[in-house]
Amino acid sequence: MTAATSVLRFFAWSYSRLSDWEACPLRSKFKHLMKIPDPGSPALARGSDVHDHVAKYLTGKVRSIAPEWKRHAKRIALLKSLKPSVEQQWGFDAAWNRSDWFGANTIARIVVDAAAIVEKKGRPKTLLIVDWKTGKKREGYADQLELYALAGFARYPDVATVETELHYLDQDPDETETRSFARTDLPTLKAKWAKRVRPMLADRKFPPNPGRACMWCPYSASKGGPCQF
Repeated sequence: MTAATSVLRFFAWSYSRLSDWEACPLRSKFKHLMKIPDPGSPALARGSDVHDHVAKYLTGKVRSIAPEWKRHAKRIALLKSLKPSVEQQWGFDAAWNRSDWFGANTIARIVVDAAAIVEKKGRPKTLLIVDWKTGKKREGYADQLELYALAGFARYPDVATVETELHYLDQDPDETETRSFARTDLPTLKAKWAKRVRPMLADRKFPPNPGRACMWCPYSASKGGPCQF
């Protein structure tokens, strides 16, 4: 390892970066800091295509949802009626003030698939945030709903409640995960995520985390990558 690479560090984080680092710090270094290309996978490519299609439907660029997601058509159509913002890129500084995506003080970056303000007479203003997932339902996604709530409260100070939904488009609608958050949850959410991300931002060594995942890692020695495992 050269002196130049030994001082690499994360100055900003996102959910995907944090997830990569928690799985294997060394892989996250190769991918996000050293920018060694990751060829991805057919599953990732399909996920990107799905997000693009649903975003086009929600914004009226395509007239109907693809047949394979008809099970979710009712809910997606309801979301469309709320005129949501789609594929949003939200940046925040260390105090969770709004900032530009690549702003000098930006420390957190949150990508939101769809978000809409819901206002009903006699009820507090609510922010609805929806995320789309493809493939099998996996453990670990639910905590992403907390992060959406934190970002939603920070971005919309007049919102009293954030409703979050995680839709698995390849699964039955009853697999959808939902959580509701009140503004009183905001201090707890800030403290929890600050604690969780702190080790990644402090990391300077990026140790490997060898295990079964090495078989699929594009940086593994078996695939001709720079990792020793």
